Amino acid sequence: NGINKMAGEWYHVLYNNVYGVRACSLRLTNTYGPRMLVKNNRQTFIGWFIKQVIDNEEIQIFGDGSQLRDLTYIDDVCDAFLLAGASDVSNGHPFPNVHIIKDINFATTKCGLSLRLDIEGQ
Repeated sequence: NGINKMAGEWYHVLYNNVYGVRACSLRLTNTYGPRMLVKNNRQTFIGWFIKQVIDNEEIQIFGDGSQLRDLTYIDDVCDAFLLAGASDVSNGHPFPNVHIIKDINFATTKCGLSLRLDIEGQ
């Protein structure tokens, strides 16, 4: 959760200020790719959405689906760790949930699966 991530980041600052240890923190949210876990909704919302499609369950979107999420492909996570160790560069681009669902729908229809979607308020 957020407080644990913030505490870890402040430990980095402390070690930098006290010992001169250069450090950075990466908040890797919503990582997806091969071998990602889709067992339950606590592991990744993308995997959970995909699992619901595979199990022919309805995907429920809370609100209008315009909430923003950062997505990180696993290969990019590996690159980020390597780059973070060598530089101070970071960047992120959030996407609305409804766009992600449309991408999942496109991919699943190519596999012959259908997407059942319930967007709250629509």
